[in-house]
Amino acid sequence: MPLFSLLPWNYNLMESKSITPDKAQIRLETLCMRAEHCEGEMREKLRKWGIAQDDADKIIDKLKHDRFIDDARFTRSYMRDKLWLARWGRIKVSMALAQKRVRREIIQEAMDGIDEERYVQSLAELITAKLKSKPELLESAEGRAKIYRFAASRGYESSIISKALKSIVK
Repeated sequence: MPLFSLLPWNYNLMESKSITPDKAQIRLETLCMRAEHCEGEMREKLRKWGIAQDDADKIIDKLKHDRFIDDARFTRSYMRDKLWLARWGRIKVSMALAQKRVRREIIQEAMDGIDEERYVQSLAELITAKLKSKPELLESAEGRAKIYRFAASRGYESSIISKALKSIVK
């Protein structure tokens, strides 16, 4: 008989047991020392660990005060990774950050700092890489539409996609 059949139907193997607020703070500090995290991610972990809202607020305030978490710093780091390494567009990055509950003002401030020329060049490189495997896509309107949809699915704006496609077609 498999082990899973012996577990109650509502048992979740991924959920951690409740822990004390002090241990939760230590765990979050350790996580923040390894990588950047935002307040939304930390609040979600505290919620999953069963930490009361008052205790969670105190822990978050302490983490902010000690500069373990800083949403502006997290946003810049996240955007750098997603824009230049994963080659996501602004739309996809901003939606992902909003999903992590980063404030709109912080997202907008980071978006304003993007180098427009580098951004268009990054999209052009993404499209060029796609065309290496399927160069015939540029030969028809249907093929160019596929490229357009591909870039849009990566979160690029339509005006930027058009600009990049025009530079590639030339």
